[in-house]
Amino acid sequence: ISDDAYGHLCTVTGATWGYQGRTFDGVNDSIALPDVSSLDITGNFTFLFWEKINAAGAYDQYEGLDAANDGIHLLTSTTEALIVRTYQAGANQQSYTTNTLTTGVWNLLGATLEGASGKIWINAVNVTTVSGNHIAPASSAGAVKYIGQSGNNTNVLNGILGEVLIYNRALSSQEINQIYNSTKWRYQ
Repeated sequence: ISDDAYGHLCTVTGATWGYQGRTFDGVNDSIALPDVSSLDITGNFTFLFWEKINAAGAYDQYEGLDAANDGIHLLTSTTEALIVRTYQAGANQQSYTTNTLTTGVWNLLGATLEGASGKIWINAVNVTTVSGNHIAPASSAGAVKYIGQSGNNTNVLNGILGEVLIYNRALSSQEINQIYNSTKWRYQ
C-alpha cells in the first residue's frame, strides 16, 4: 500500500520504488488506484507521465481509468508509440502517433482530449498522427483504476514510470511545455 500526493491509498503489486519512479517488470506489476470521484473523468482531460521503457510489448498499458467497457486507456504498442482510447459501452475512439519510442530513454508522454479532439504529446511536442473523433468517455465510477497494466492483467508495462499527472481539463501546449521544462531534470 502506498499513497499519492493527495493521500489516496493505492495498492502496489510488485512495482518497486526507486529514486526516479516505480519499476514494472512486464509480467504482472501494477498500481491499483482507489475509486475516487476526481478520477471519474467524463469530459476533457490531460494525462502526462514520465516513462522509460525497457522493452516494448504488443501493447503496454500506462493508465486505465475504466469500468468494464467505459472509460479511458493510454497505452503504447509496437506500431504506434502512444495511443489514447475513450470508451462508451464498448465502442472506442482512438488517437495515436506513429512516432516510435526508444528503449532506455526517458520521455514525458501525454494525451489530451478537448471536445472531440484527441492529441498525443511526446516531450511537450504535439506528435498526433491520427486524431479520432472522440465522444466524452463514459463514467468509470465504481471501478478500480490501474497504472502499469489493464484491469485483467494484460498489456503490462516493462519499464520505469516516474511522475503521473491527471487533469480534468485539456492543458494548453504552453502548460505542457512548462511541466516538461520544470520536471525534466529529474529524468536525465
